[in-house]
Amino acid sequence: MEVFTEPGAPLLRDPGDVRIRDLPECSWASIVGIPWDWSVTGRPGARTAPARIRGFLYSYTPHNISLGELGCRPRDWGDVRVAPGDWAATRGRIREAARTVWEDDSVAVFLGGDHSVTEPILDALDWDGLGLVVLDHHYDLRSTSEGLTSGSWLYNVLSRRRIPTLVIGVGDYANPPYLRRRAEDLGVRVVPASDALSETVYNIIDSHLDNVDRVYISVDMDHIDQAYAPGVNSPAVLGMDPWTTLKILHHITSRASVVGVDIVEVTPPLDRGDSTSRLAAKIALYMLHWLEAGRDA
Repeated sequence: MEVFTEPGAPLLRDPGDVRIRDLPECSWASIVGIPWDWSVTGRPGARTAPARIRGFLYSYTPHNISLGELGCRPRDWGDVRVAPGDWAATRGRIREAARTVWEDDSVAVFLGGDHSVTEPILDALDWDGLGLVVLDHHYDLRSTSEGLTSGSWLYNVLSRRRIPTLVIGVGDYANPPYLRRRAEDLGVRVVPASDALSETVYNIIDSHLDNVDRVYISVDMDHIDQAYAPGVNSPAVLGMDPWTTLKILHHITSRASVVGVDIVEVTPPLDRGDSTSRLAAKIALYMLHWLEAGRDA
């Protein structure tokens, strides 16, 4: 009779209870963590998010009632070796890490980190024919007199080269007035959080996708209402609900060639019952499942 188990072994002993961590490794999908949050001026802690999100992602089962079973787990490249407080060095390493993953012909899922990490990720891509879809409660088009902020990454990108950009989920009373004018000047199409429930949002998405060959998706978890996602840098009051987010992401993945997605701004030390980290992990799994289904179609 066995009286000992491995330290930390689960109490449930069900040989058929397969988890994501038990699946064979995918050849087409990758995960990269980016534990950087030195660009946050509000509620730091996103540097701890990649490990936290991974923990929940790998602990979920591959069974989806509507989609069936996920066939494999993404290849995990580990975390980018950030240089704490040194954005110049870290930015170059993020860019090189993203380039390495895409040279491996993988669809990449990046786990941030604050939203500034999206800028060097995009720098690793060929921008010809590329479109950008961002889910965010903010425009992220700020320009500051000094210092770093994760709220300026999109302005930095579009100041160098225009990419067709659609931002969904921008909130009321959450942004300086000049950012709306700047979005218009830069050709950024914006869908407010209050309009995301309307069916017209899908017509707007289709119009956006008609003009691009490939799409990169950036999911700032603060676009989701604080009732569901309290553990973020800037919690959203009257943000979007998770099912609307998933419906929009499914629509995009079913109609576009998705080269990658990032999930950013999760702040585990400020979370409530790990609800934001768990939600981020499920969003990643849904994305992987839809992308896998598209490959098999």
